[in-house]
Amino acid sequence: MAQQPAVGQGGADDLAILHPERHATIAGVPLVMREYGFVEGMRLHALITPIVDAIKAVALSGELADTDALRPVFGDHADAVTQLIATACDQPVAWVAGLNDNDGSSLQLLWWAVNSHFFVRRVRESLMVHQLKASAGLTSTPPSHAPATTPAASASTRSVN
Repeated sequence: MAQQPAVGQGGADDLAILHPERHATIAGVPLVMREYGFVEGMRLHALITPIVDAIKAVALSGELADTDALRPVFGDHADAVTQLIATACDQPVAWVAGLNDNDGSSLQLLWWAVNSHFFVRRVRESLMVHQLKASAGLTSTPPSHAPATTPAASASTRSVN
């Protein structure tokens, strides 16, 4: 019979991996930053998809290893990112938008630390679909067409009403 690991040996870490969240105080406000759940992710699809597409473009360009490569993505989608951050920490969008640069940057880093896996999973899925579509377009020989009928046979079988 397999032994259950003791809490100190990974049991508590398993929950943190499945549902990561971090506690912090930003601009004097204690908050919990959490990763989006399945249904919440579907509801946020319209906000998430353009960011996933932009991250995918960065990945395809080969620049994803650069730690600053995502700054333009977040800047280009600032309104969506602000809403996504507010949602993940259960704070009003106006509160997030009103933060000073230092607090806002700290909050964004916290959000990305908790939710990066959520986005990376979607980018990875999108890249796999992209690769499958690209490889499906490559065929070794063109498909064969049905044999053509001769013009004489076609003309003789036509009927006019």
